[in-house]
Amino acid sequence: MRKVVWFGILALAVLLAGCKTGTPTIYGTLSGTVTYAQSADNSNAGQPATDVIVRIRLLEQQTQQGAAPVYIQGEVLFELVLDEKGGYKVELPKGQYLLEVVGKSGAVLAKQMILMQPGKSLRADFNLPPKE
Repeated sequence: MRKVVWFGILALAVLLAGCKTGTPTIYGTLSGTVTYAQSADNSNAGQPATDVIVRIRLLEQQTQQGAAPVYIQGEVLFELVLDEKGGYKVELPKGQYLLEVVGKSGAVLAKQMILMQPGKSLRADFNLPPKE
């Protein structure tokens, strides 16, 4: 019985040590800010766009033999609410993504494609047209 208990403890220790040191980083960090461009009367110049959201979609690569890759827009993965400074931050696994800044009406105000790499930090800022 003692041998079984010690063997179990040893196996658990080996498993835990392997998990701690052998697990690669699979996520990267995406961050950015969303602001308004300068309006004619300078009322919104550089103001944080806290009344929009950043929507993140995974892009799925579709390739046909001999053709350039085509990316198909996938489902929405995240809808990020911006902080008081118009900022956002999220961890994403490796992949190609479409970022969309969406207004209250549901209209897409800006778009940007990104390629996330594991263990990397990426910044995607948006400067929207002046708020009316």
